[in-house]
Amino acid sequence: MNNRVESGAGRSTLPLGFWFLLSGSLAERAAFQGIRVVLVLFLIELMGYSEGEASSLVSWFVALCYLFPLAAAWLGDRWLLRSQSLLLFAIIATVGYAILPIGSAEVVLFAVILIALGSGGVKTHAPTLIGVTLECHRSGDLQLRSAAFSYLYAGINVAWVVAALGFPVLRAEFGYRQAFWVIAATMALSAAMFVAGRRHYGSEPITDAACTRDIWSAVKKMGFFAPTIVFWSLFEQSATTWTLFVRDHVDLSLGSLQLHPDMIQGLNPILVLLLAPFWRWAVVRLSRSGITMHSESQVLLGFAFSFLSALAIAIAAAFSARGQLVSFGWMAAAHFFLAAAELGVAAASLEVAFTEGPPRLKAFFGACWLLMPFFGNVLNAAMAPFYDALGSQTYFAMLAAIVGLGCFSFFGLTAAAGRRRKSCSFVVPQSLYQEHSHE
Repeated sequence: MNNRVESGAGRSTLPLGFWFLLSGSLAERAAFQGIRVVLVLFLIELMGYSEGEASSLVSWFVALCYLFPLAAAWLGDRWLLRSQSLLLFAIIATVGYAILPIGSAEVVLFAVILIALGSGGVKTHAPTLIGVTLECHRSGDLQLRSAAFSYLYAGINVAWVVAALGFPVLRAEFGYRQAFWVIAATMALSAAMFVAGRRHYGSEPITDAACTRDIWSAVKKMGFFAPTIVFWSLFEQSATTWTLFVRDHVDLSLGSLQLHPDMIQGLNPILVLLLAPFWRWAVVRLSRSGITMHSESQVLLGFAFSFLSALAIAIAAAFSARGQLVSFGWMAAAHFFLAAAELGVAAASLEVAFTEGPPRLKAFFGACWLLMPFFGNVLNAAMAPFYDALGSQTYFAMLAAIVGLGCFSFFGLTAAAGRRRKSCSFVVPQSLYQEHSHE
């Protein structure tokens, strides 16, 4: 494979390999979000798990999706070309999706492990390979790179919206197994796109790993964002306890339209798409006014929004104790604050992984960043049984307290760091919000 790819007709023409990678990535994200949206209800209604058990299993599944990228990144950084790694993990994911509709308990567990492994690999290597392909196409063209990742960012959110709104309808109208076959076909399309474009991808030589000192130095800097674990705990519960609460306690009637409980997850990507331009505008406007929004500042602001999100659903749960369905507006408010929190917490902490990783370990450090949501899901797996035991009112009050504790912890770390240095070394570039995508 050549290290340079065709340049296209114009100076700013995106290479053909990018469009194959974009198409495959969007199909893979749609398939993954489709499983994530309907899995908890499938485990309860067809597999016979309790609400706590199903929530715990889904949390472990998502946690593995964030853990496996470490192994996938190490493989791609040291042993295989990124394109080879991408194709390998896309095929693994396709096999997992294909056997999931068979439906026995053992097969389902094996299938979700394969999906987590394959999804983790694709999530690690597809964005990195896009960057490599763009560099081989036109090195140093920041405008082209910004445009490419803006397409990726918007497309992934659109794919999430389609999955969150479409697959619950398929599930309700035709059944879980039929919906799973459609999801499997979507993943097969993703793998086919990755294979079809393999001759058009850029490549880079496999080199020796960075020294242990470099790795440890960057990991320590990323450890500064450990409190974001509680944000990810809140964020990922939209697929588990939030869905169960909506099913049992929220009025889903919007005029003549009756929503399905798992469709509510589609609010998050819609709101992120709407809020991202405003967030970026606010950061730039503040910078021009002499107020630089460093990474720590944006994470802290994101924490404030995450606490408001947790508080909104805790209040909704308290109102549900009266025995009446609560307004859909409470869930809309919770998702609004959650989307704003994501733009602060997720994007700013991702910047640290992006800037601090050695060139040949970019995928590895991106995977290290995913350890934060991994531990957030591990925390959710441990907390899930309490949803049954304590009831939604006490459970969500406890969750709000945990998020608040995380906010104060990060504030303490930021204050301590501010005393040691006058300014933060991590500044969020304008292009970051175009590169960030839902994992």
